Amino acid sequence: MTTGASGRLAGIKILLVDDDLLSIKLIIAALDGEGSFIQSASNAADALTLLRADAPRLVVLDLALPDMSGLELAKLIRSTPGCRDTVILAVSSRNGRETEREALNAGCAAFLRKPIDALSLAEVLVGLLHD
Repeated sequence: MTTGASGRLAGIKILLVDDDLLSIKLIIAALDGEGSFIQSASNAADALTLLRADAPRLVVLDLALPDMSGLELAKLIRSTPGCRDTVILAVSSRNGRETEREALNAGCAAFLRKPIDALSLAEVLVGLLHD
């Protein structure tokens, strides 16, 4: 877990769900100094365990997971008590309006194509939290 006392995301709990360790490391590095509390899960089952134990304010969710589609997980997050207001940012290497539309229909607030622009990620997250 990464923590910090100040920054644009100070005190915000973020769950990263991605089976690609490099993607997780990139996001953690991009958010370094923003003050968020970050946890990560490499599959949907672990993500659901973390979500139920302590609901994050924000989830960065890869749509391709080994045990379940990220779209299915987004729908489960939406139906999990205590997580209905959790903001979900879908990320995927799949491109196109169809992928974005599917993510939004599953309950995600926004969609970013991988590779994620590390320089603008914090700004995107701040914007989603204030929409």
